[in-house]
Amino acid sequence: MRRTLALTALLALPVVGTAAAIAAQAPGAEFPAIQTHLDAAARLAGDDLAYVYQFRCRVPGAGPEGATSSAATTAAPAPTKVLDNLYFVGGPSVMGWALETSEGIIIFDALNNGEEVDEYMFTGLRQVGLDPGDIRYVVVMHGHGDHFGGAKHIKEQTGARIVMSAEDWDYMASRTDGPPGWTELIPARDVEVTDGQVLTLGNTQVTLYVTPGHTPGTLSAVFETSDRGEPHVVGFWGGTGFPRDDEALDQYFASLSRFVELVDQAGVDVLIANHLHSDNSRVHLETLRLNPDGPSPYVIGEAVVARYFGVLNECARAQELMRQIN
Repeated sequence: MRRTLALTALLALPVVGTAAAIAAQAPGAEFPAIQTHLDAAARLAGDDLAYVYQFRCRVPGAGPEGATSSAATTAAPAPTKVLDNLYFVGGPSVMGWALETSEGIIIFDALNNGEEVDEYMFTGLRQVGLDPGDIRYVVVMHGHGDHFGGAKHIKEQTGARIVMSAEDWDYMASRTDGPPGWTELIPARDVEVTDGQVLTLGNTQVTLYVTPGHTPGTLSAVFETSDRGEPHVVGFWGGTGFPRDDEALDQYFASLSRFVELVDQAGVDVLIANHLHSDNSRVHLETLRLNPDGPSPYVIGEAVVARYFGVLNECARAQELMRQIN
């Protein structure tokens, strides 16, 4: 069995470069307990994961796309092959992922609505040489409208099955706080997956875990892939945003701790997420655009994966204390 890299060892990393600069801006200096977590997050982030710290620790004036940017005014990245069988086919902010198998395509997340599916996902699939008609499953990683909004349209156009946890099928159907007309986008209940269930399509297996916190039934995934023939393992944490109530935050911490062990055991060395800011996709996709034959920047290595989740944990702890003070 693999051994998870000890957090205490990770925290011994020095604060250098960008991490030192953003730690100096941290909003919790007047509260030592908060500052301890922010400093730990900055040490873990270093320069390569500074984007995680900047966004999740809410440093004033910092952010993955600048403090005043918005998805509405930012163009969507071009559809891109990021690994041998994995493609980005998303919008300006919300990710859409297409996993190619020997018997069709598995889609992860379904954008905001059918119009976005047509504009970004279906068009994008064609641009990278895939047929939208080959979509067999749509895995909705959590029950927020920007991730399930286009699922009903995909099913109507392709006959694909929609996959969610039972908890988030319930959550999605029960919410009343969405924008006008959003309930019309809720798909009919379809495939329910349980914790640890394996979704198999052709030569590909995706293990799905129920990781509550961001929503009551957030899904996270682990699956094998390759980059130019070299094998790798993808980890997909299905909801990076921190919940606002204490019970859900406790679930988030428990789920994160468990998923860290799972990805360590699986040898995960690739991370993807469901928003561009959560996995540095704007930078990674631009890198691939400039050098499509080079190594995939999504392959970051197991040690960096461990640090990434350590940053999330420390930022969440800081946010928890900030809310208690406020």
